[in-house]
Amino acid sequence: MRTVKICDTTMRDCEHSTEFNMSVREKTEIAKQLERLGVDIIEVGADCDAAADILKALETTLFSIACYPDMIESDCIKTYLSGDKKGRINLLFSRRKSVDPEEIKSLVKTVKSNGFKVQLTANALNMSSEEYRKAFIKAAEENEADSICVYDDIGYSNPFEFFEIVTSIISMTDLPVAVKSKNDLGMAVANVLAGVRAGAVTVECSVNGLGRRAGNAALEEVVMALKARKDFYNCDTAINTKLLFRTGKMVSTVVGLPLSGGKAIIGDKALLNFDLEIPETANFAAIKPEDVGIIRNSLVLGKRTTESVFEERVEELGYLLSPKQLDKAYKEFLKLADKKPVDDRDIEAMLAPFEAESESNFTLENFVINSGSMIPSTATVILNVAGENITNVATGYGPVDAAFKAIDAVSGIDVSLEDFSLHSVTSGEDALGDAVLKIKYNDKILTGRGVSTDIVEASIRAYINAINKAAVIASE
Repeated sequence: MRTVKICDTTMRDCEHSTEFNMSVREKTEIAKQLERLGVDIIEVGADCDAAADILKALETTLFSIACYPDMIESDCIKTYLSGDKKGRINLLFSRRKSVDPEEIKSLVKTVKSNGFKVQLTANALNMSSEEYRKAFIKAAEENEADSICVYDDIGYSNPFEFFEIVTSIISMTDLPVAVKSKNDLGMAVANVLAGVRAGAVTVECSVNGLGRRAGNAALEEVVMALKARKDFYNCDTAINTKLLFRTGKMVSTVVGLPLSGGKAIIGDKALLNFDLEIPETANFAAIKPEDVGIIRNSLVLGKRTTESVFEERVEELGYLLSPKQLDKAYKEFLKLADKKPVDDRDIEAMLAPFEAESESNFTLENFVINSGSMIPSTATVILNVAGENITNVATGYGPVDAAFKAIDAVSGIDVSLEDFSLHSVTSGEDALGDAVLKIKYNDKILTGRGVSTDIVEASIRAYINAINKAAVIASE
């Protein structure tokens, strides 16, 4: 049974959309998690501001930068190629009528002379003429490229034709073939799986299927489809599937896009029927929640729970916190445990902001809200700034608006609120409120997240979380 390589393009595909903006620290932490997950390649774009940090953080995973031919002379690529740590350059060629062999020869020579691997990706190679495909493959072979990628960047292929085209391309070359597909018609996962069935050795995909437009093939769906249907695809991956849920939640937290309950593989409702009776004639392997890292049990923690027991539960849920983060999380846990019994979902929601946090220039000390239907809403907010408590009072159209205006006055950072959502983590009157918002600062969209049994406090914490990210950018 062969092993299919997984190339994660989450950061590459999110870098060109302000909706999925991530800080350098967040990108680096996601890269570390992807390495723990077991992806073979992590790919970012040529303009990735975290490339150096990610490269330094990775130990075993191949690091790849995707760039168009005219970017090969950019400072980012030059710095990367001149470094001691070797990786890969993925050269992207836009749709063209003909192949320029000399251009490819020069580009590949530049990359390989620095000891790097090189992949050639032709956008819409699957929709190009057979003459173009043959010329592209010939240029790749003659210049000793390490692999080629069949990329449907339009997202309009269907699995049947994608299978036939990938089969045809593989018959033309001995080079390893990778596949990637956009999801405009909702068939990205089906397309890349068809490519694997045809003989592709690498799948390029993103966590939760994130990316521009309708996104890309979802990593977790591709991996579990191959695992559950080994009988059909006759291959597997090196992914530690028990970390899929944790990785998906981490990415959703960072970009501020909560997972829907019906999300395939890692949604709350996706695997509820795993215990259904399976016909004896079935060849597939049923996926249980535990297989993808969803752990649900009846263990409820309380205010008498020790820090060691709390730490053990945090690790069982797949979170890897630093000692400083763990200490802070335990203090937050004790505050919550004073109000209600704490279960797994409460812990996950409470820990999520720690993955989206930035350096804390501003910390919430206290707040008081005065609001009603007959009076303007007034918020008094006390923030700790560089060890000093600063108080500000503001009025607004509601308690949240008033609180945000008070925070703005203390921070002095001019931002605009672009999006705001609030939902409960669990059911019941004592459920945690999970606030996710996005602010715009210097043409960048920044995500903030906060949780609390008080929805106003959750909103305030989310706003401060985002303001801290803006403060980091302002200080650069």
